[in-house]
Amino acid sequence: MQTLVDFSRPVELQPREHDLRAIIGDVMALSTEELSLRKVTLCSELPSNPVLVNVDADLLKQAIINVVQKGAPALPDGGRLDVVLETEQNAAILRIRDEGVGIPAEMREKIFDLYFTTKSVGSGIGLAMTYRILQLHHGSVEVESKEDHGTEFRFRLPFSAAELNRRHLQPAMDREQGLGEGS
Repeated sequence: MQTLVDFSRPVELQPREHDLRAIIGDVMALSTEELSLRKVTLCSELPSNPVLVNVDADLLKQAIINVVQKGAPALPDGGRLDVVLETEQNAAILRIRDEGVGIPAEMREKIFDLYFTTKSVGSGIGLAMTYRILQLHHGSVEVESKEDHGTEFRFRLPFSAAELNRRHLQPAMDREQGLGEGS
């Protein structure tokens, strides 16, 4: 019942600039032990440089945990759950993927719907909350799944202004220093 109350209450974001790698690291630390009990190995692939985003870190951690926790039951015999952080021109892309049972096609369109669940125990609020959290951060969440081949969730989050400036200024600075193409 408390989860429903939390879901329907207006959310007051507390956004600050964070390195997305640190947020992912916190989720990994929180989730690794529990997943290992299910014989699921949580692996991450993160860039060496900071990836700065303006987010409410606690809310974003909750969104990531919701997806990571959904990945474990998809691997009933254990396996690997990968968390990969990549970047594109103006956004960070967080991919969470498993090689589990997949999501049947007829259910994929419903998984972000409030109260939709396939489990006998569960509220159907977790992925709806994840979707909402990403929207509140001007981001998005997408899912691709193939039965018996796994599922991948992709979070897209816009960079912070400082990150955008750094990314757009760095190529110009490299050119000025002769570090650009053909060097």
